[in-house]
Amino acid sequence: MGTRVASSLRNKRARNRRGDMIIEMIVAMFVAALFTTAICQMYVQAFSISNFSQNQIMAASIAQECIDTLRSMPYTSVASQIGVHYAIVSGTEDLCTDSVFTRPLLQDLTAFQYTGVSATVTGNNNRFNAVNNQAVVTISVQANSMLLVKVQLSYKDGTGTHTYTGNTIIVPNGLNS
Repeated sequence: MGTRVASSLRNKRARNRRGDMIIEMIVAMFVAALFTTAICQMYVQAFSISNFSQNQIMAASIAQECIDTLRSMPYTSVASQIGVHYAIVSGTEDLCTDSVFTRPLLQDLTAFQYTGVSATVTGNNNRFNAVNNQAVVTISVQANSMLLVKVQLSYKDGTGTHTYTGNTIIVPNGLNS
């Protein structure tokens, strides 16, 4: 009889261990699923941040190109152009009707795809979508012999429309006066 009880206890313990293994497997699969979900979310967030940063860099580059164009002109030429100007971001020169910005911005770069309202220039792997395919450049008199240049560029990405603004001061006897 003692052997029967011992055998019965061994069988019961074996069944309990099998049940414990199933529970352990379920818990392990749940933990693995949580870990995988967290990794995937981090990847998506990192990609989104990278894309946003890349667009910010492109907007800053476009604004700097506008500023550099004005700084390369003599002060008197820039001073005679007080007002609002529209620099075409991408496309061909026939789209450029502004007296200051006579050629499209970013014309020299080929590693990006720029999409605007009226033109697309294709490159390798990125897309920068400038609203209305233009940067708005405002030249105003800040003080006696001092011009304020404000460049505003709106662009769209997967999260909505963003605006980048860059400012500079141009004075006589500056870079090319």
